[in-house]
Amino acid sequence: MSTLVGQLADWSVKVSFSDLPQDIVDTTKQRLLDVIGVAFAGRSTEFGAALGAVASKTWPASQLSGFHAAGAATFPHLNAFVNGSLAAALDYDDTHNETVIHSTSPTAAAVLALAETMPLSGQAVILSIAVGSEICCRIGVGAPGEFHKRGFHPTGIIGAYGAAAGAAKALGLDRRATVSAMGLVSSLGSGIMQSWVDGTDARYIHNGHAALSGLLSAQLAAGGVSGPEQCLEGKFGVFTTHLQGAGTLPLARVVDGLGVQWESRNISFKPYPTAHVSHSFIDALLELVRKHDLKADDVESMTCYVAEYMAPIVCEPKAEKAAPATPASARVSLQHTLAEALVFRDISAASFSPERLKDPRVRRLASSTQYAVDANAPGRERFKGWVKVKLKDGRELECIKDHNWGSAANPMTRDDIIGKFVANMSGAMSEPAARNVAQEILTLETAADLRSIFGSLDANRIRSAPRSARHH
Repeated sequence: MSTLVGQLADWSVKVSFSDLPQDIVDTTKQRLLDVIGVAFAGRSTEFGAALGAVASKTWPASQLSGFHAAGAATFPHLNAFVNGSLAAALDYDDTHNETVIHSTSPTAAAVLALAETMPLSGQAVILSIAVGSEICCRIGVGAPGEFHKRGFHPTGIIGAYGAAAGAAKALGLDRRATVSAMGLVSSLGSGIMQSWVDGTDARYIHNGHAALSGLLSAQLAAGGVSGPEQCLEGKFGVFTTHLQGAGTLPLARVVDGLGVQWESRNISFKPYPTAHVSHSFIDALLELVRKHDLKADDVESMTCYVAEYMAPIVCEPKAEKAAPATPASARVSLQHTLAEALVFRDISAASFSPERLKDPRVRRLASSTQYAVDANAPGRERFKGWVKVKLKDGRELECIKDHNWGSAANPMTRDDIIGKFVANMSGAMSEPAARNVAQEILTLETAADLRSIFGSLDANRIRSAPRSARHH
């Protein structure tokens, strides 16, 4: 009987650009555009500045990559690491709903790092990212939610498989080498969730490390280094070692309908730079704000009805969530996020600044925001948001959103995604220039060599983000 990775490799090697459904081609280009935008925006964070400083001290400026803030064309692993990490810096990159894995950024960062060092057509880049993202999502649904339960960040572990598969496809590896690439990355993926507790920056490098690990594993496999084929379901495979006590896992989902039913269709774009499970709650609250011209001073308290699995991610411990110490902590606090959304009537890339964290209006509302478990909440595949607002005059307002904005059931439009990209690039280039870049990415299948586009994204030539636009 074929192994899971063996079946994934069989499909990966055979699939061609012409096999991709048109909607997969379109959304892959949009997700690539989105990753580029959020990575550029990530440069303006304190984490992004620190990352850039380390890179500039370590690698000569003359070797800095034309892609994003740091990285070197002669050092593709640096590119993959930096760009993947920057894409995570604002919690703004897309997410596969059921697994809450950031599947695109590690894969795209790895493939783009290769595209700076070798000729890759636009079609090859689209295909490689589409394949890597699909394999990442499929491995994730083999154990949905189980990594989080044990304190592992699945993007750091499973995201590395997507990066390895995407890089292997871009390199044109055969079945044996593709299997080895994924087998090798099983020993390199990592990511514990302690930084969700103390609000430190460590979680941002999980995406970057996954990209670096995937790229390195594919290159090692190309050179003849072997990796274990039973790296998922084997005696010491990732599902066995990392998920002890999980019981029977739905492993058949990893390969069922492969190439026909695209799991990556369930990836959601993020309209807000915050924990994805919070998005439908933001949608619900902002609808009340618009519908009733709701003001922060009108509100006595708020109650959120959440799925049980969401509580330990964004609601607990209550004291820390009500008064987060860092921007990273605030992004994974439902209480703070809703309070800030109400006070400033939006959540955007300008949110979660130190000033906003200390704002007494935000602190008051966050401390008066409660949660309760919704016994009828859907499974992990859908983020339902249910918010009740109690006004000081005694009235109660309520709104329920069944699907988060940006999901397949409630999608962001092409114009929404372009608008997000333009906004994220505002500190780096003019709006016309950003729209020109967007047009290049959204017609990527016509490019003979992706390196022709990198000049438009040369971080050493375009201006740095202005200080007024910097986040946390």
